[in-house]
Amino acid sequence: MGRAAAQGHTFDIHGGLVLCTFDVIMRTACSNKSNCQIRTVGHEKEMSVLSACETLLRFIQKRQYGSRLLLNPWIFRLSSNYAEYKSNIKFLHNFAKKLVEDRKKEILQKAEGGNPITKPRDFLDTLVMARDEEGSGLTVKEMVDEVNTFLFAGHETTATFMTWFLYFLSKYPEHQTRIREEVDKMLAGRDSERITFKDLSQFEYMTMAIKESMRMMTAGPLFVRTLTAPYTVDGFTIPEGTLVGIGFHQLHHNPTVWGDDHMEYKPSRFLPQNIAKMDPFSYSPFSAGSRNCIGQQFAMNEIKVFTARILRRFRLSLVKGEPDPIPSMNISSKPLKPLHINLETVCRAS
Repeated sequence: MGRAAAQGHTFDIHGGLVLCTFDVIMRTACSNKSNCQIRTVGHEKEMSVLSACETLLRFIQKRQYGSRLLLNPWIFRLSSNYAEYKSNIKFLHNFAKKLVEDRKKEILQKAEGGNPITKPRDFLDTLVMARDEEGSGLTVKEMVDEVNTFLFAGHETTATFMTWFLYFLSKYPEHQTRIREEVDKMLAGRDSERITFKDLSQFEYMTMAIKESMRMMTAGPLFVRTLTAPYTVDGFTIPEGTLVGIGFHQLHHNPTVWGDDHMEYKPSRFLPQNIAKMDPFSYSPFSAGSRNCIGQQFAMNEIKVFTARILRRFRLSLVKGEPDPIPSMNISSKPLKPLHINLETVCRAS
């Protein structure tokens, strides 16, 4: 972003943020410095992991939202996509397996050397060190599956949400200014730009703006669930075992719930007194119930840090003449075409 601002170039939001969120999940979950944003020598494998994730996401979307024939596993195996699909799955599996095995070896060596790790340093430590009441740990396969889950799901949806959030802040600069003032006030008088964990809960207007952006454009617009019992809607009974798609984008634009101004960007919808009146299932950007997003609090904190850091450094604006972005509305709602914004460096007194 700094390079784009310095050179007067527009910035491809999603393209840049995918690299950033992947670096974050690799660092926080695996203590791995992937450095995808700066493409350093020696980290080609991490870039390949990111590429494999994006390739698999494309195949999943093609099967779910493209030709219905590809949903049939036998037909999919005969398609031209299957070999590439399996190759990418194998690559991700081997990468995750090496992460797990290397970490197991490190923890064992430290224990044997008299310097045991007593407290997990990251998510991977938590997996390796986990024990049930009988003292049994997770199998390598179980850990590999978990690693693949957070690598695959831990970056794309956050990047997609941040793309739309920065778009809304560019489109409605009054909200951008108010959030920047909130961040500036928080950091006033400090020797460091570091955002603390305590700060995150005190960004009140930023939090409202984030929630409104999630309502306006939900990163995961459609979730699928299997009915565990028959369900009747308007006299029509859907049988048990049916896959049901829940349109969260439609839910978040239901005029009965949100009013006739549901297409307007209004962070005030999420003032405490308004939240108190809401049905808890009227707003579900991370899904709801026992199968909701396990990483939602991590994602919210990550988004707040991103927002504070970006708005401290840059003033955002839309690129004149660019058409309004259209969401893809597949597994994620990322823009169908690259979405660019202008970046202007915020000048601060030294």
